[in-house]
Amino acid sequence: MMLRKSSRPVGSSIGQRIDEGCGVVTNSNGDTPTRLRERLVRHGTVDLAVARRINRTHWATVLVATGLGAIAASTYLHLAHWKYSVRLYITAAKPTAQAGGTLSALSSLAGLSAGAAGNPKFAEFLAAIRSPVAAEAIVKNQAMLRLMFPQDWSVREGRWREPRSFLRPVANVIRRRVLGMPAETWAPPEAPQVYRFLRDNLKVIPDAKSGVVALELDTLRPVEAKGFLVNLNESIDDWMRQHELRHASMDIDYLSRQLTKTTVEEVRAALVTNLTDQEKLRMLASAPLPYVSDMLGEPIVSATPVNPKPIPVLFAGIVFGYLIGFFIAVRKYGRR
Repeated sequence: MMLRKSSRPVGSSIGQRIDEGCGVVTNSNGDTPTRLRERLVRHGTVDLAVARRINRTHWATVLVATGLGAIAASTYLHLAHWKYSVRLYITAAKPTAQAGGTLSALSSLAGLSAGAAGNPKFAEFLAAIRSPVAAEAIVKNQAMLRLMFPQDWSVREGRWREPRSFLRPVANVIRRRVLGMPAETWAPPEAPQVYRFLRDNLKVIPDAKSGVVALELDTLRPVEAKGFLVNLNESIDDWMRQHELRHASMDIDYLSRQLTKTTVEEVRAALVTNLTDQEKLRMLASAPLPYVSDMLGEPIVSATPVNPKPIPVLFAGIVFGYLIGFFIAVRKYGRR
């Protein structure tokens, strides 16, 4: 049986016809699905007239898909874990702050200015706070570790334990069988894990005009994070203080020994000058005040969550839903 070319559509209720000898289904406008795609996208741009016609024809499909996208975004926002931003503002410590002017005189003799940039070690502090040095300084603080790795700490058992994970065995199989790498074994948090946490989560935001630096942490537990930032600042500050005290004491011991061995007046004068400078530095480091970093008040918690962001998430859900609906509408329009 042969098909004959017809000038009018067969089955007008659905607007389809079959072209003679090719068996290609077209819509009532004579568009095959391939032609429709070519008309919709020309030279890399979308034909808005065709897109509007598709939207008008299948508006219900597009509207339902867009609504479902908005509902999915709203559901995600209701189930999401909200993170708050916690900021601690710090500046370079000023040794001149001690009452009575004792440290003021010492800092003047040591050549330290009273400005925010007067402490040259503040830049070292900022570089160290997200480094392995910081990890080593705080790894023995169990309270800080429990805040950083709550999923590894069992409150009921009071000890570190491997968290339940369905992905870890699969990842280990991929590492061994596919990548040829050794399997990743769980261990209580140590310096490497602490370093990765600081590198990935702690933000250091300097203000070039004022010299004030913000230490920022986005967290699910803002109250504990406030104490974490304070302890972090004090731990690194104390680490640098002890580091300076050790070096100054070693220099003083060495210079004192050399001073007893030499009789040349010029050499003795140089040794005495250096010895005096090291004594000043050791006295400054021994003072019961912030050594490198001084906190400007208590940490501040953001009034509203910072992640996820409701408006962008809702907008993305609506756009994604619309695109899915439009794709379905294009398919249905090509089969009309």
